[in-house]
Amino acid sequence: MKNHSVEKWTRSEEVFIGRERETSDFMESLDSILGKKTSLLQSLFPFLKKKPTTTERPKPRLFLYYGEGGFGKSHMLQKCLEIAEERRFKTILLDWDEYYARRSSLPNTSGKMITALFTVLTEPEHGIAQFFDEYLRIEKKLEDIADKVERAWKDDASGLIKPLVKLGSTATGLPIPDFAQDFAANTLNELAKGGRRMIIDHLRDSKKMKREDLDLYENNEKALTEALVNGLAAASQLHPIVLAIDTYEQVDRGADTDDWMRNVFLDLVIKKAPKVCIVLAGRNNHFQEYRNRLPDWSLYNRNFDDILLTDDEIRAFAEKYEVSLVGEEALLIRAGTAGIPLVVKDVLRLIREGKDKNQVLKDLDNHAGTVESIITEMVDRFLKYTEEGEWKADRLRCYQMVMLRQFDPDLLREAWRLNPTEFAETMKVLTSRHSFLNPRTHQIHDKVKQFLQKYLISQYSQQ
Repeated sequence: MKNHSVEKWTRSEEVFIGRERETSDFMESLDSILGKKTSLLQSLFPFLKKKPTTTERPKPRLFLYYGEGGFGKSHMLQKCLEIAEERRFKTILLDWDEYYARRSSLPNTSGKMITALFTVLTEPEHGIAQFFDEYLRIEKKLEDIADKVERAWKDDASGLIKPLVKLGSTATGLPIPDFAQDFAANTLNELAKGGRRMIIDHLRDSKKMKREDLDLYENNEKALTEALVNGLAAASQLHPIVLAIDTYEQVDRGADTDDWMRNVFLDLVIKKAPKVCIVLAGRNNHFQEYRNRLPDWSLYNRNFDDILLTDDEIRAFAEKYEVSLVGEEALLIRAGTAGIPLVVKDVLRLIREGKDKNQVLKDLDNHAGTVESIITEMVDRFLKYTEEGEWKADRLRCYQMVMLRQFDPDLLREAWRLNPTEFAETMKVLTSRHSFLNPRTHQIHDKVKQFLQKYLISQYSQQ
């Protein structure tokens, strides 16, 4: 049951090495969701079944992967999707980078998060939109109630307050003071909710609206979230679901959004949707906050900053890339890259693409420093090996890509004067040569992008 994003990934040349423990733990959780299989012999003769000696601890259903970019979180998340598909789970990928590229905006309040998640879950490719009728009914009812609230409030609001307040047009119907339009999203959201509570209290006292309508209007986000989770739970009865959320750091900066994710949405999923498993990957470590809210058994967390490649895993990568490493060459690569997967792959790809192995290994600093310094050295290698020859075009194209806020295939195809087939082949070559290009989204790794932008600015300022 592949979705489009996973198909693109599995068709790429990416290889998966290591992470045996994480892979095994995820498999066990999915098998637990499916339920243990009973052999034909045991089904015919129940007395042959082994009686458990102790009560088994439930397996986790929320997997938290966090750490710096380039350490393998997204790759592990994609591996989880592949494992889920092999077990006939329905897989849904929500990559916030991709979401932004498609819609040019990101949710920055809990209300917008609810709408965004509903939009993704009901996309035709997932085939589960029919399970969210309850959400649509509540959304429509909230819109009708919001209209009634607006009319009632306009009738009663004093001349002093009335010009300051207007009701929002979103499904959540939050009143937004005109003077606060430029506030930060969370501050504005809290201010809006405060004004909303004032209006609800007034209408309750005036008894101009039904109490049940005002109760729903007051608890709109809770009602919509419950309908969202009910839809997921119903859909998972047909096929268990793995919902993978990548680049979570794009939307977790506001306390309001992560608070909703942790305290409302995920809490309800754990309680009401036992056949739904969620994988959450991002830069920031939220494990402690999640532990304070969710059952300990339900959580699985890994800090990928602490899971670096070993010499044997580097040799395994090299074998997959058809690169021969002898003697202590794997150790040299680990020493120069700190075992960071992104950088290890960069070194091996240079060698695979015909760059002199001795020179590439000589370029490595045997005393790897900070992540920033290691990434800087990787960028320096890119600049060195794209100075001339066939790879010189790679440099120019990557320069153009880093100056874009988001990957824009139409603009780049026009700039490079390529037809669609030629453009697809060019991108395939670029992602094959340079590990800092995501083969699925074609985004350049953010730290590499920053360093290349600084380099371009420095070169321009010297002219």
